[in-house]
Parts: sequence; structure tokens; C-alpha cells
Amino acid sequence: MNLEELGPRIILSFAGGKVFVTETTLYAIIAAVILSIVGIWMGHDLKKVPHGKQVLAEKLVGWVYDFTTERMGKENAEIFAPYLGTLISFLIVINATGLLGLRPVTADLNITAGLAIVSYVTIQVSSVKKLGVKKRFEEMADPYIMMVPMKIINDVTLPVTLALRLFGNIFGGMIVVDMWMSLMTSLSLKIAPVPFLRCVTVIPLNLFFDIFEPIIQGYIFTVLTATDLGEGLAGPSEQKLQAMENKRKKKLEKQRKRQQRGQRLEAESADNARAEAVKEAQAIRDSHTEEAKSETDDARPDFSKGARDDSQGPDVAAADAGGSSPGESAEGSKE
Repeated sequence: MNLEELGPRIILSFAGGKVFVTETTLYAIIAAVILSIVGIWMGHDLKKVPHGKQVLAEKLVGWVYDFTTERMGKENAEIFAPYLGTLISFLIVINATGLLGLRPVTADLNITAGLAIVSYVTIQVSSVKKLGVKKRFEEMADPYIMMVPMKIINDVTLPVTLALRLFGNIFGGMIVVDMWMSLMTSLSLKIAPVPFLRCVTVIPLNLFFDIFEPIIQGYIFTVLTATDLGEGLAGPSEQKLQAMENKRKKKLEKQRKRQQRGQRLEAESADNARAEAVKEAQAIRDSHTEEAKSETDDARPDFSKGARDDSQGPDVAAADAGGSSPGESAEGSKE
């Protein structure tokens, strides 16, 4: 086996070899066209009572929808089942091109990388579109914030693992079959001029690497895509949502208590201010009352002094005129 010929051959080239089409690209295009024609034929002229090809079509479509619903839920299955059904059908066909003696399409890393990138972009765009950036971040932080770096690494490595897993298995199977056929050719030529051992001993390898392995790898690729897509669309888990809801309720309760405390403090401040105002008003009123009473006492005449002067006035006057009081005059006349 020539190791320099492990890569896909160039079928067509343009612009001096700068633009070219490899055999795997050409086989992939042919497979896509064939699948499209078969899909249109099976979905054409449908009847209320299925029969013939319609029975097979409904079985396949029903299985795809059940497969998607199991991993993504009924709501998401209505949207993504057609994509997943197309993906697994295309993968099985291009994986099994080795049955026709052709190079398996997915033995080319460019093909598997393209499929992985399409799945990766579908997962990221769909999850952000449905959940929004905030809930997408919360889903990545489920169950703990420290999981965010791990989720980022997982998202970045997802297309790499999808591409390499599919490429490695199909390419490895192709190499094993080629090496076995080279070995059987060498052994056959030692016995007879015809490589007859290649016709018999390679059948079990073809059954495994060209039939069983393509189906398994196509199924695994689709399952991983559906699983990651379902996780991205699901958002945070129920435990995470419950914890977030409890946290939100606690936050609202704290805000409510803070508002009540503020209202109570405002009411107490208002009561204190009102009491101070009443005290000040009472003090001012008492002060005015005292001032008014003082002014009234100063302006009132001393009637008790005047009455005392009147009661003493005749005696004093007589004493002043006669030099003695009336009592003294009476005593002098007796003498």
C-alpha cells in the first residue's frame, strides 16, 4: 500500500490546480443528490391510507421523530427532527461508499470537519436564539459557576471530537481493509497467479467496516449532536431553576423588609418631627402667655395702696393742721 495515496484523489481542477474537486467531495455531492431524489419520490403522492413506499416512509419518519423526542423533547423535535433525519441518512450513505469499491467519503477529514462545524453552529445558534445570552450563561453555570470554564472547553472541543471520531473510525477501517487485501494478494500469488484469497477472506471485513461500522458511526454522530443540542436548548436544570427561584424570592424578601424598615424609620422620623414641632409650638405659646401676663401685671394700677392712703388721710390731715390728732385733742380738753 502506497502511503502517499492515502488521501483523496483530485478529480477536477481549475485555475492551474488552485481550485479542485476531490473524489470524496464528488461522491458526497452525488450522495446528496440521490438522497434528495429518493426523499422527493417517497414523499410524493401520499394517501390517507398508506401503502407501498408510503408505509416505509412513515416508518422512517416516525422513528426519526421518536428518536428526536426522546433526546430533545416533543417541542424541539418538531423543529430539529428533519435536520437529524437528514444527517443520519446522509452519514450512513457516505460512510458505506466502500461497499461499491469507492473510497469512503468520511475517510476525508475535510468532510467530517464540515459536518461537525454545521452541527456545532446549529447547537450554539439555536440555544442562544431560544434561551438568550443570559439563560445560556446560566445553563453553562449549572450547577456551579466554576463549571463555566469546563463548559466552554467542552463547546470548543465538540466539533473537533465529532470530526476526529468519525474520521478516525472510517479511515481506520479503510486502512485495515486495504492492508488485509494486500496481505491476501501476496499470499495468493505465492500459491497461484490469481489473488483468489481476496475474494473470500475480505467479506467479513466488508460486512463490519462497510456496513456495520458506517451505521454505528452515523448513529453515534447523530446521537451526540442531538444530545448536545438538547442540553443547549433545555437551559438550566430543574434544581438550578429552583435554586435561582429561591434566590430570587430571598432577594425580593430582603428588598421588601428593607422597604418596610425604611418606611418605619420614615414614619418614626415624621412622628418625632411632629412631636418636636408640637413641643416647640407649646413652648412658644407658653412664652407668649408669660409675656402677656407680665405686661398685664405691669399695666394694672395699685388700688390697695390708694385705699390705704384714703383710710389714713383725715387723721393725717388733722394732725398736720392742729399739730395733734383728734384723740390728743380730746384728752387735752378733759384736762
